[in-house]
Amino acid sequence: ILFPPVDSVITKYDTTKVDPKLDQLTLRLYSVYNGNEFLVKSEDETAVFAANSKYKLGLGFGYRWLILNAAIVSPFSNRYNNDLGKTYAVDIQMNIYAPRFQTDLRVQWIDGYYKKTQDQIYLNFENKSPYEIRNDLKLRSFGGGLSYTFNKNYLHKHGFDQTKTMKRSGGTLLAGMRLGYLKVFTDSILFKEPSNISIQEFVSIYGGFSFGGAYTFLLNKHWFFSIHGALNASLKNIETKGYSLIGEEKDHAFRFSLSPTIRSSFGYNSSKHFIGLYGIIDNELYNKIGSNQIDYYFSSIKLIYAYRIKITD
Repeated sequence: ILFPPVDSVITKYDTTKVDPKLDQLTLRLYSVYNGNEFLVKSEDETAVFAANSKYKLGLGFGYRWLILNAAIVSPFSNRYNNDLGKTYAVDIQMNIYAPRFQTDLRVQWIDGYYKKTQDQIYLNFENKSPYEIRNDLKLRSFGGGLSYTFNKNYLHKHGFDQTKTMKRSGGTLLAGMRLGYLKVFTDSILFKEPSNISIQEFVSIYGGFSFGGAYTFLLNKHWFFSIHGALNASLKNIETKGYSLIGEEKDHAFRFSLSPTIRSSFGYNSSKHFIGLYGIIDNELYNKIGSNQIDYYFSSIKLIYAYRIKITD
């Protein structure tokens, strides 16, 4: 029931355009890095805070629709703790590529950030002085998105989970929806307003629609490049909590925002071997109330080697 015979499933595919690899098990070894940072903007200051994210090493396998991966923090990552502080992080970013639907899910629970210097932000230079460590800064973010693939012969799996491949270059339009929750808070001060109100908690709940497209270029028999782009339109309910000399202070606003999502993959793909690099860059922009604004950025970069084994005749 879970894995029907190949002969009963193969008719669903146009095998002149795609290779569904229904008889192959894919084994993979990979390294992954999940980036996480946010920009805080007020009348007095604009600053970028980043989590001390860790590189991870993982193993996984895929067979038809079933994809399982597991990763651990790489041993050398802890050497950055002295400079960047210790971050407690649960950062799960899942991307599921079905034939007609693409699903993104994430759970991010992060305690502790460091403040990036101006050289790092604008010039990508290394910092040569001690970082400002903010162990009091915390983030909770949960979200998901679902997009529909209009071209049934376009395979996101070609570059992103290696269990199916395309035989011709091609593309598709994408349309979908997304929902999310973002909370940034501290037990000290997040924003200091001119009215002498100290903001400690910033919450954004949002939902909306996305539109975009994807294209995979088969550069020759084995090499490929894939690019996906979507523009997300969201309506946001934003709330803040803080205090002043007269007691607790609360504020509330609605905002409309546009934010892009970009994902790309490049690599070598043969009948047995896959070597590739892929990345996803996502964000939630214009979380603004009054003069205070938070722009949230998150990403995932993965280097993969995969080997395919034929398991049925």
